[in-house]
Amino acid sequence: MAKILVVEDNLETQLLIKHSLAQHETIVAKDLKEAEGLVSTGPYDMVLLDVRLPDGDGFRFYSSMRTRDVLIKVPVIFLSGCDAPEDVIMGLSLGADDYLTKPFNPFVLKAKIDARLRSANQRAVASERIEIGDIVLDALSHRAWITKSGNAEPVDLTPIEFKLLLHLVRSPDRIFTRDQLIEKLWGVGVDINDRTIDAHVSNLRKKIKQAEHTVASIYGTGYSLRKNKSA
Repeated sequence: MAKILVVEDNLETQLLIKHSLAQHETIVAKDLKEAEGLVSTGPYDMVLLDVRLPDGDGFRFYSSMRTRDVLIKVPVIFLSGCDAPEDVIMGLSLGADDYLTKPFNPFVLKAKIDARLRSANQRAVASERIEIGDIVLDALSHRAWITKSGNAEPVDLTPIEFKLLLHLVRSPDRIFTRDQLIEKLWGVGVDINDRTIDAHVSNLRKKIKQAEHTVASIYGTGYSLRKNKSA
């Protein structure tokens, strides 16, 4: 069962969508203000977004979605009574997965959503295994290896060390401040000091010292995953 955010002001269309997607959890927002409030209740597997809403433009809301971690990779289908070619082109050129004009066939809508969800699930599974140099991470099982001469040597990491390494591996060479890492690992408002993150980095660095990459200290800033000069 997928969790789908529906941003639609027409009650009849809301009911049609909920009936068509009865096997999924549908969360409905009647306008953009309500949608903004519901974003934090995610994550969502799909967003169905009307173009013309009482308090604004669905295109603009879509653009703002793509700046948020919780929604950046979520498939989006525009639903609109606007069937002008320029509107369809606009929606697709922004990067939406599809554009369906009203009135629409509920079976077609369901088929499109099922197809997009399958595609998203396949991409998610493929992205569970992450590699950089000789470091291999499995985000699903929280296991890590260093590959040497065709052999994969497991690395025994604590949950925090794994989460830290995974975060750094996903953005190699990017510099993260201590505050950014603390927020990512423990969340906002948690009372964790710099020495704690330094200790975790030090332990992680020792455990992957044979790898081609290491956690480099960036003076006065924080940390970054960089090529290990001694490897």
